[in-house]
Amino acid sequence: MGNKKYVAYVGTYTHGSSKGIHVYDVDVEKGTFTERNEVKVRNASHTAVSKNGKYLYSIEDEGVAVFTRDENGDLSRINSVNIDGMRGCFLATDVDGRYLYVAGYHDGKVTVVHTHKDGSLGRIMDGVFHKGLGSVAERNFRPHVNCVRPTPDNKYLCAVDNGIDQVKIYRINKRRHKLELVDILRCPRESGPRIIRFSADGKYAYLLFELSNEIKVYSYNGEGNTPEFELLQSITTLTKENDKDAIHNAASGLALALCIFLLSDRSRHIHDQKRYPDSDLACHRFLHLLPWWNSIRTCKISP
Repeated sequence: MGNKKYVAYVGTYTHGSSKGIHVYDVDVEKGTFTERNEVKVRNASHTAVSKNGKYLYSIEDEGVAVFTRDENGDLSRINSVNIDGMRGCFLATDVDGRYLYVAGYHDGKVTVVHTHKDGSLGRIMDGVFHKGLGSVAERNFRPHVNCVRPTPDNKYLCAVDNGIDQVKIYRINKRRHKLELVDILRCPRESGPRIIRFSADGKYAYLLFELSNEIKVYSYNGEGNTPEFELLQSITTLTKENDKDAIHNAASGLALALCIFLLSDRSRHIHDQKRYPDSDLACHRFLHLLPWWNSIRTCKISP
């Protein structure tokens, strides 16, 4: 890995002794984390880094906070804003650095916050509440927006709704600063879509389902007037198919990353984070044994 240095930000709920975001130095050769310091953030359940790498955004109770990142990866608070809703669960930034998107699991809301050139957070530009009913009693019977992510061409925003088994796709109207619903990717009932990610070339989307324990692969084309998603493949995240205990193996996180710890050829693979270690993936899918309620983000701090 040469002289490259990395820092990891681990967001936590602030019950007990935790203060918010834990900052770690990462030794990729030894595979170890060394805690450097803690940053006070109330219930930092998810974090996101700006596209230029200068800022770190974090959930903070019923709002969001932003921090500058210095050359060593240390954080300094800039400001925070309220999102006029319940605590968010997922953050995403757009390619242009104009908007911060917030997913609301508890209230089924998608919030758009304006971001200034200096990294500071501005006013709320738009807020959309999802409507509809799911099919699973207790948890999945109402909207739960679990993930928001712009398409790689920055034309659309995908809002993954875990409660009503849908991915709602919004056009980002940059003139009006509004979200316009243009399509809905309807998923199988009781499948529980949770996280969506796109390939580096922007041609493919990977959608993780926590209840049906699978990953679906779609082709993506945004060249026309409306987005086009075509299902190409479905693959289980279970070691044993038709596992009677599959409900306890719900997948909760998905990342596309360079597999440097297991594979010498450095080819790209899907990383799948599990809530439970019972159903580890095949060798070509690297398993992160991390608590599902925490967020972790690793960033390079030197060339």
